[in-house]
Amino acid sequence: MDQSKSIRALTTTGHDCRIPCESGYVTNIFVASSCSNEVYQEVVRVLEALGLNAHNFRNLDDSKPVFQWDDIGFCDYGSSIRASLKCSDAQASYHSDMAALASAQACLMVLPCGLSSHLVAGYAAGQRKRTAVFTLDELKQELMYNMFGRILLSWSDLVAWAKQLQIVEGASHGSI
Repeated sequence: MDQSKSIRALTTTGHDCRIPCESGYVTNIFVASSCSNEVYQEVVRVLEALGLNAHNFRNLDDSKPVFQWDDIGFCDYGSSIRASLKCSDAQASYHSDMAALASAQACLMVLPCGLSSHLVAGYAAGQRKRTAVFTLDELKQELMYNMFGRILLSWSDLVAWAKQLQIVEGASHGSI
């Protein structure tokens, strides 16, 4: 069975897989990853197949390309990093991501990814949102991954987490 067929089999259950939370159902998951991550789009498809709204920074607005540092001419460190962070494209992308993160009830960090994704996932954990790390590669030990609720090492782990993820008032963010 090819990968997409096996993932489809995991996500096709014939029953309501929406995730309950105190305000009804979890509908928004912020998926933090790298533009170059090869499984990112499939992760988004799996979450959407389960009835979730996965923040997809690669497909926010077809009229605008995904923000890339190379597009604004960022080339060295020092004062140019400050100027680059203030550029209108960088600011628009930052505010778009922060608005999506604020409205998300959960955050999934998909490895491999860079520092921005780690910052997003750490912020989400600090905001007591449901969090998990997903990778199909061998995971390097990272002490601070303890702040995330789950470490997911397979497609079936991802589907199981998404299906049973609950935001329970007063529960620790690492408990589910």
